[in-house]
Amino acid sequence: MSIESRPADALTPDNLLIGMPYVEFAAANSSGGYGAYRSLGIIDSAAIQKALETAVLKSAQSGTDVIVREIVRSFEGRLVVTTFKFDAENMQLFMAAAEMTAEAAGTGTATAEAVTLPAAYDQWADLAEQLLSAFTTLACAPVVAEAVGTGDGLSGDTFGDFALDFKPLLVANVTSVVVGTQAYTPIAEGAAASGFEVEVRIGTGATSGQLRFNSGGAPVNVTGAIVASYAPSHTLVENTHYVVDYSGGRIRRVSGEQALRDLQPVLATYDYATFDGYSMPPFTQFTFEGRARIRLLTDVGINMLWPIPSVSLKITDTDFEFNKEEFAAGELEMTLNYDSTNPSAPYGTATIYDENIATP
Repeated sequence: MSIESRPADALTPDNLLIGMPYVEFAAANSSGGYGAYRSLGIIDSAAIQKALETAVLKSAQSGTDVIVREIVRSFEGRLVVTTFKFDAENMQLFMAAAEMTAEAAGTGTATAEAVTLPAAYDQWADLAEQLLSAFTTLACAPVVAEAVGTGDGLSGDTFGDFALDFKPLLVANVTSVVVGTQAYTPIAEGAAASGFEVEVRIGTGATSGQLRFNSGGAPVNVTGAIVASYAPSHTLVENTHYVVDYSGGRIRRVSGEQALRDLQPVLATYDYATFDGYSMPPFTQFTFEGRARIRLLTDVGINMLWPIPSVSLKITDTDFEFNKEEFAAGELEMTLNYDSTNPSAPYGTATIYDENIATP
């Protein structure tokens, strides 16, 4: 038997801690205030983490090191929560996105979207969008500073020595041809007259884009890097030059058409269906300033209300995992900032309630 009567403990059963809190965050706005509190959702785990550094006074005057005094000289408080809620506002935090834009259902338009055609007629090039409702135009993209080749002093005076990658429809499509530092004026085949000129074969034939260099009205070989800029002006017609997969958002060339070449850059303009949703650029803002509120509202054990005046919310280095077996959960971390405007309660004031609260 005990040497003394055991003390009765009527307090502990009413002051247990169980369950998950509601965690709310209110983002700071540009005017210096805060938005409305919003819940981070059903919480899978929540932990108040504390990092401490101490200053210790030791004495070895007795021959043994002993601690005379120890104080906490550094404190860092963090709230780490794991939540099941993946709405757009939480996803902005998980994806560390600087902004979020609401998109309404309707029709969107892609204007002059850059696409590179595949290397074979039966291969598709993917567009940025799917569920196309109309395809307006497909045009050849301008080619800027194409590296045509390098003259060795023994070539350039014959068509086929050098050629553009893609087919110009008109001589006027070719805006610049430079060899080394010498500019050559584009002219039609057989039109050489004087000065530095380059004849350009045009059209949709196999030789379109071939070049022949001239100086003083006669073909001449060239030396140096050849750089050309041009913009083919072919009028491309759907189902004649290309076909469109409206549902999948793809295009490909028609077999046997001659205006386009393998791997040619083109510009696509089209309409597509849009849906209610949100777009955001991931990993462009890693910290969100604001304030927080923790509310433990369980039926069993203590309740707690704790508004925290200043927090910095950010992602953690825990993997953002997709889960095929259970509902996925995402982790966020709030750093508790010291509120210098209220040094007596720099991290807010927490209020604790017993389970059996006396009612008024």
